[in-house]
Amino acid sequence: MLQLILWHRLQPSINPTSTTTVEFTSIEQIWPDSLLVLSVIARVGHSQPDASTEDIAYAFRSGVFRLPKAGEQEKPEIPLSCNFTELKKSIERLRLATPELKQAIVDACAHTVLLDHKVTPSEGDLLRAIAMTLDCPIPPFLNPQPGVSKQKQPYPKRSSCNE
Repeated sequence: MLQLILWHRLQPSINPTSTTTVEFTSIEQIWPDSLLVLSVIARVGHSQPDASTEDIAYAFRSGVFRLPKAGEQEKPEIPLSCNFTELKKSIERLRLATPELKQAIVDACAHTVLLDHKVTPSEGDLLRAIAMTLDCPIPPFLNPQPGVSKQKQPYPKRSSCNE
């Protein structure tokens, strides 16, 4: 994920003439990519030895149902499997979506992460990386706060994506 963030942040300096244009205006166009990202975040959040496949599937489905028009799309029962190359391609495609779609994807990812009211360091890092790469600000709920347990951190508010 660090490689993805660095590439995204350094790209304007490396190629100043490149611009990101909106190519996807409906969730149907990026549905498989959205499912793949939610699959990865669900698996990362439940990678502890005591996590069950049911917990992973429940987190995944909970995130999927946060996406726009989820009731109209085909949804797998279990998270998809992928490698880093496939994840990178999906995130690159999601970068070409409208700011509203990006916001919905980040919201679904945050919902997946916060479903169990715990944010592991891996989950937090992955969520931050996805939000940064999609140019969506993420609330500071992931930052440790003095006197606040990570298990009792509040749910994030919806934020607007900037392009």
